[in-house]
Amino acid sequence: MTYEQPQTRCMLEWWYFNTHLVSKKNNARFSLFASFFAQADKASLTEEEIAAKKPYDYFHACTWALTEVDDKKYHADSLLDPRTPERVEAKLDPKVTGVPTKHVETSLLELVRKGRLPLPDRLMKARAKVAATNEKVTINLDNECVVTIRPPKDDSEKSDVLGAPAVVYEVSLNNPIRDIQARLKFIPRRKAIRHGLHGVVNEMFYYYIPRMAVTGSVTIKGEKHEVEGSGWYDREFGGTEDEVGQDALDAWTWFSIQLNNDCELSFFNVVDRDTHREKEKVAVFTNAAGVRTAITDVSLTWSNTWTSLTTFIEYPQQWKISCPTIGLDLIVQCAVEHQEFPTILVSGFGFYEGRVVANGSLQGKAVNGTGFLERKNHLPYKDTSGLLKNVGRVVKQTLSDMYPLNPTQEWVNENVLGRHATKTGSDAARVCDAVFAPVRALIDRGGKSWRSLILVSCVNALAEDYMDCRHYIAVSELLHVGSLIIDDIQDESVVRRGGKTIHLEYGTATAINAGTMCYFMAPVLARFKELPLDQKSEVYELLFDVLRAGHAGQGLDIAGLDHFMPEAVETGNVTKVLDALKAIHIYKTGGAAGSLCAMACVIRRATPKAAYALETFGTQIGLAFQIVDDALNLRGFEGDLKEVGEDIKDGKVTYPVIKAMARLDKADRQYVWAILQEKTSDQGKISSVIAKLNSVSAIDDCLVEARNIVEDSWELVDQALPDSIHKLVMRTFCNYLTERTF
Repeated sequence: MTYEQPQTRCMLEWWYFNTHLVSKKNNARFSLFASFFAQADKASLTEEEIAAKKPYDYFHACTWALTEVDDKKYHADSLLDPRTPERVEAKLDPKVTGVPTKHVETSLLELVRKGRLPLPDRLMKARAKVAATNEKVTINLDNECVVTIRPPKDDSEKSDVLGAPAVVYEVSLNNPIRDIQARLKFIPRRKAIRHGLHGVVNEMFYYYIPRMAVTGSVTIKGEKHEVEGSGWYDREFGGTEDEVGQDALDAWTWFSIQLNNDCELSFFNVVDRDTHREKEKVAVFTNAAGVRTAITDVSLTWSNTWTSLTTFIEYPQQWKISCPTIGLDLIVQCAVEHQEFPTILVSGFGFYEGRVVANGSLQGKAVNGTGFLERKNHLPYKDTSGLLKNVGRVVKQTLSDMYPLNPTQEWVNENVLGRHATKTGSDAARVCDAVFAPVRALIDRGGKSWRSLILVSCVNALAEDYMDCRHYIAVSELLHVGSLIIDDIQDESVVRRGGKTIHLEYGTATAINAGTMCYFMAPVLARFKELPLDQKSEVYELLFDVLRAGHAGQGLDIAGLDHFMPEAVETGNVTKVLDALKAIHIYKTGGAAGSLCAMACVIRRATPKAAYALETFGTQIGLAFQIVDDALNLRGFEGDLKEVGEDIKDGKVTYPVIKAMARLDKADRQYVWAILQEKTSDQGKISSVIAKLNSVSAIDDCLVEARNIVEDSWELVDQALPDSIHKLVMRTFCNYLTERTF
């Protein structure tokens, strides 16, 4: 029992359990992990107290998740020390750290200053109660997450395996948000095994019990299942300050696998989070007799990735583990794709922890088994710009699958030609060349993808259960891409997303046809027909509404605002022209974003309050985005995605121009308007107009107004939606919107 007791002088320790269970009621399969953490608060002691080896004060937490294997559902819960908001604030506050916050940190700091955390992270009502004697250890977090380690009460709780620890582990878990409870008893069926070469891994003392008999119950929304199965237990303590939480410098991949021949494998791989340099890698194999073999010549490769629509972190789904020393080769596959645990406790605000299945051979004999995979801190981006680029990669891959360049005839008949398909005369390759290739040419260049980010975040912020809603990206992206192709023709643009516009590359007639085809393909590829009748009707109505408004807005944009300008130039009164431009921006951009948010609300059957808040939010950030776009047109886009001052060359009356008209004197108003009417390509004249706009802070104030629009609309969302990582990502985009450079 000595090593099970809480330590008083280590930075970090945990008691970790995982198990695979079967319901006695209906053979439903469940997998569950639970990790009880204690992290030292070094700031609680003075230097003198540390030198005197006074015990640390500790922050406690429990993270746990239940996987419903057959229904492919993953339920995460995280119960944290009540002092967590203050601690996070101290770590992030620029006044304390001297370092400005960035990316999601800014949104998180705003939230914790209000004493709130994003679900599934929850705050304990009181600090953990820890009781430890030579006979019993209890760690109690609000009576919701409790682990008790004690001696067996009778022979039924004693292990019949020689050398197995004579202890019983009782784990009680409650997730009140999801209404899920687990009451489980773990009894060792193996002796304790030291991990690594000598029992120390990544500066942590580490031992584990690789096979446990597990009994108890799992209750989901009132339905109780008596369960039994096999479990695993890890115990670690030690560590340093830079190995925990978001400050962790290392990333790692860890497996626990129980094979059907009574053998087990535990494997870990630790790499530097930033450089990806491998720091430590060891596998430990135990045979049916419990004999331990540490293996260093182990190799790990992976394939078949899945990307979370919560954090947009990419997680491998299939692994190959080879241990030549013992003749072991395994293919390990994640049993359910979505087993990401969203939490503020790690960098990137999410890690992967869930059930895997293994198949392979040991010394030439076939083996299989089940296990758990944990993968943390493998973050593919460091800021919001990087996040959006990752979103762009997801969008590009999704649309590449949806809008194939080599479709089969069956696919074309089903998704394009429908009931009008003929047996001959409509070769799939020719259809592709005519309507898919031009669109894919623009898609494959990448884009901002913020509409898709908002859409999928809305869908998942509106409900407890994660939805892999990437097929709805067809709506957010195809409507946008189609409108860009047509817009470029009407504006006679030459550059789009860093390349030639589609009509210049494929011809105007082909571009018009392919662009308009996007509007009709979007609902097909988004699988609207699979929705219940009432939802299907509502999303189609939203689709047609936004298409009509978008075309009206484009018509007004083509007609221009010139007829408002004589009054604005003469008097400096810009009310009419400003209202007209706002309407165009809402019809063309804001309405589309608002409709995407409204579709998310229909799909999730949101409350009227949430639906109003999100549609308003989408509409307003669309307006704000377009105001920023008008400003960036005069400052230049990152990567030269558009020409600097293109709007002046085209003679467009944009937001900065209108703001300047209200501030410039009459002579300067006349000068600016005269240059706009010239539609000049003279860079000197274009620069002179930009200089006059800057002289009255017109461009800068556009960004200020955009920020105010975003803040006002966010207040509605903040009041209507519960805090979550999805909502935090939406807030992060709001913070980024007026600071973007592309």
